[in-house]
Amino acid sequence: FFQQFTDQWLKLENTAQIAIDTGTYKGFDISLKTEILQETRHFLKHLVLNDLSALNMLDADFTMLNEPLARHYGVEGVRGQAFRQVALTEETRGGLLGQSSVLMLGSTGKDSHPIRRAVWLRDRLLNDPPAPPPPDVPDLDETNPDFAKLTIREQLEVHRDKESCASCHRGIDPWGIALESYDGIGTWRDVPDEDLATSLPDGKQFSGPGGLK
Repeated sequence: FFQQFTDQWLKLENTAQIAIDTGTYKGFDISLKTEILQETRHFLKHLVLNDLSALNMLDADFTMLNEPLARHYGVEGVRGQAFRQVALTEETRGGLLGQSSVLMLGSTGKDSHPIRRAVWLRDRLLNDPPAPPPPDVPDLDETNPDFAKLTIREQLEVHRDKESCASCHRGIDPWGIALESYDGIGTWRDVPDEDLATSLPDGKQFSGPGGLK
């Protein structure tokens, strides 16, 4: 039940379609994908069987790890293959939004994809999926020959210059921009605060994963 419910609700089965670029993420073991999914399944199971608050799904001071996944996150002191509750000292990792399964869903396999992350969050967590894009909307990288040199914020600003794109992206982009501190496999990377600061259409301002939570 826990595996089927978790996978269907969060669309974890879609991680099978994400081919991790091992040139970008050197040393990434493809078999780690299985451990990454197990973290989320064990996490939901732990919440239910221990009657813990559902708010832990947004932010928690623990997660469920085994040794390979702890190594992936840089957490020390976890030995063996069995998953167990592990206290988190980093506030940015707790909850579903800090788990590699969810973050990997919103990636290209080579880098993060803030639009995919935003659409997933609105659809799966808020039950407010954005409307699909019109069929004639171009991909992000077709609007600027030097597109790859731009920051993600600059890339999205280029896209929003198109009138047909702007109204939808105002309600999508902030949710994904806030998670840019996580790379395509869900590990932490340092991003300048100014590149994470954003605001929702109602004017609510926040920055980074902590502000989003």
